Amino acid sequence: MREQVGKIPSPLRGMVYGRFAMGLAGLAFMPVVLVFGGGLGACVPCAAAVAFGVTGGLALMAECLEKRYVVLDGICTGVEKSKTGRDIRAVWLKKEGMSVRIISRGKRVKGLSAGDRLAVYISGNTPVYDMDEYKVAGSCLAIERKEGQRDEGRGAVRDAG
Repeated sequence: MREQVGKIPSPLRGMVYGRFAMGLAGLAFMPVVLVFGGGLGACVPCAAAVAFGVTGGLALMAECLEKRYVVLDGICTGVEKSKTGRDIRAVWLKKEGMSVRIISRGKRVKGLSAGDRLAVYISGNTPVYDMDEYKVAGSCLAIERKEGQRDEGRGAVRDAG
């Protein structure tokens, strides 16, 4: 099993570990909440964290082991950021003459800018829509910047507003 998990790409493996960690944190806090929180009703959030963390981690791990994801490698042509500027709302990716807008749903990649070479991991059942001259992917699992690979072509940072 360890060998199979080792074959999962590192950004996805980190997400699987993060979900399991959320479940373990909920499990670890459950006795503390039981003792100091005043009863079983206070344990409901911890139980929910355990349930969502473990089931989410198992579901993502199964999806990764069965290779039910798509990797888009391309050049970032633009980044749409939230109003605070911390979260990335969408990434524009150019691949083989096709432009794709990927909704990132709060993914954080430090220093992401136009011209970076990216690998975007998209679930196999993510809806992809055709717009005017580009495609829109409804969400992504992870975004990975390929270190040391940068294209100095055109691009822009777009503010969501």
